[in-house]
Amino acid sequence: MNISTFKYLFSTFVLLTLFMSGCSQAQSIETSKSNPNIPPTPEITCTIDSNNNTLTCKAYPMEDDAERTWSSNIGGWSKSKLYELELQSEYQFKKDGLIQLELCNENQCIIAKYNVDTLILKPAEKPIGTSVVQNPGGNQKSNPTQKQSANKSTVDIPAKQEEPLAISCNLDKTKKTIFCSSNVVFDTGEIKWSSNIEGWRNSKNYEIQLVKDYQFIPEVRIELQKCKGNKCETVFTTVNTESLKPKSTEDNISIAEHSNDTTNKRFRGCTGSGEVQFEYSPMRFEDFSTIKPYGAVSGAHVTPIDHMYFAMADRSLGRDSYEVRAIQDGVIYNLSPRDINVDTGEAKDREWRMDIAHTCTFHSYFDLLTSLHPDILAEWEPTQGGETGPWEGIPIKSGQVVGRIGGQTLDFGVYNYETTLEGFIYPEHYSREPWKIHTVDPFPYFPEEIREIMLERNIRKVEPLSGKIDHDIDGTLSGNWFELNTNWYGGVNPSKYWSGHLSIAPDHIDPDVWIFATGYWPGARDGSGAADFLIVDPEIEPDKVGITNGIIKYNLGNLIYCFNDPTTSCMNRPDGSQKLFAKHRKENVQNIFEGVVLLQMLEDRLLKAEVFPGKTPDEIIDFTSNATVYER
Repeated sequence: MNISTFKYLFSTFVLLTLFMSGCSQAQSIETSKSNPNIPPTPEITCTIDSNNNTLTCKAYPMEDDAERTWSSNIGGWSKSKLYELELQSEYQFKKDGLIQLELCNENQCIIAKYNVDTLILKPAEKPIGTSVVQNPGGNQKSNPTQKQSANKSTVDIPAKQEEPLAISCNLDKTKKTIFCSSNVVFDTGEIKWSSNIEGWRNSKNYEIQLVKDYQFIPEVRIELQKCKGNKCETVFTTVNTESLKPKSTEDNISIAEHSNDTTNKRFRGCTGSGEVQFEYSPMRFEDFSTIKPYGAVSGAHVTPIDHMYFAMADRSLGRDSYEVRAIQDGVIYNLSPRDINVDTGEAKDREWRMDIAHTCTFHSYFDLLTSLHPDILAEWEPTQGGETGPWEGIPIKSGQVVGRIGGQTLDFGVYNYETTLEGFIYPEHYSREPWKIHTVDPFPYFPEEIREIMLERNIRKVEPLSGKIDHDIDGTLSGNWFELNTNWYGGVNPSKYWSGHLSIAPDHIDPDVWIFATGYWPGARDGSGAADFLIVDPEIEPDKVGITNGIIKYNLGNLIYCFNDPTTSCMNRPDGSQKLFAKHRKENVQNIFEGVVLLQMLEDRLLKAEVFPGKTPDEIIDFTSNATVYER
């Protein structure tokens, strides 16, 4: 080693040491030390290998029995003890990289965070005119972290002949882990592991700990992708984990428990198949004022919502003011309490979700019930709806009062498993909520006299009157998107699954305007961290934007509904008496414009996006290192 090379390596080491010492210290949510169920607060430390462009993070203390989930804005998620990333892609080089570790013990969780600057490792752009040497083994991509001493010539070395890419995965049934390895012995490009039950990872090996219900399936697909320059090779294998699923966490969608019944039953206690006609309205006509259709976005509901909302006649009367009735005979196959606010995780008064099977392929749904009928509660309590013992559901009759509601809206939806919505490019990506892709218009199933009143109070006056939730148009911006490698609709963190969601869809009341919604909006006004805005006067509408349009810039603002066009008689809480038009709200708002979003179709099903809260279009020219890639 000559002197100049030694000096260069020494200076690089010093700079890296200074950089690491300047990284932000780990942050964590404060917890009560007197509660033994809460895991101790860990401290995260991360190290960067500048020669190999890798980041490795660990935490201490970390109890062996604690459920852990690593995640970041520069990589996938992992449940391993260490969090390892290979920094190769452009979006991974950020000044404000965020590493997050969630540790859970029983029902208590804490989150530790660590900020790291990876932007200094971003490879310099190749000067214009630089040539690529063709080696016998193919195009060789130079490693930007390797330096050559000045005035030293480069000698072409024949590339080593590589074996075909192969992987091997072993399932340890005792430890409930999958461990995968490959025949990759040296890395000349980017290595990426991924699967349909775990996040992606840039590492030599791939380990999955099986702890969640969705990980126990007949076919776990595990992929390894290795890239050289613009050429990529992918191999995959499958593993069956279904037999390891704990009996106590079996899904409600199961095979009938009775040995003398060989029919596969989708819903507990159901019989038969096909549609049914309804006999009763969910609420008495005098008890509700309006119906909000399918397709809204709000808070944690970043993608268009698969249920309607019945608004109370008088919300000021408080909880339990109005009756909720079964619309037809059926079996309550799922009944679950909720004691927290889904958006914020904060405690609140108990609410109930109720799913009613009318046949084994057709069911209705209520949510936000403020109480149950005493008879139904008495049947649920002994086994907590199957949580502590066998439970066959609760048979109910048409028109029976099943619960009460007050002080808020009532969720209502109908789902037919014999049909699937055509506007989702990949329906299988919504397995977290399997009913969603089977959402159907409920109005035709009601008798005419009930349907007429419902449609009068329905605030949408354009077809389809029930609204629409599936807006995917392949090759365009329109529809639902999910942050790259975050388990699609299911997300990385079950308690905040929507954080990686993004949607661009027509408004649920006035489909002539478009709504942009994202699961992550810096400075969001509610605890969900999400936000949704009107796309103000777009030059080109989202369903017309494709790859050839390049970067698209949209101005975002709030909306208000008005009776007429042009704007007159506008209101915050519209009724269903006339057709409504959505307009850009400019009065009585803190900001006329809320910010800007940049969007670019990279491929037909790959989107680059970045939000700029509080900015104007003139202030935004191009993407920054904070841009996020989405897929579908």
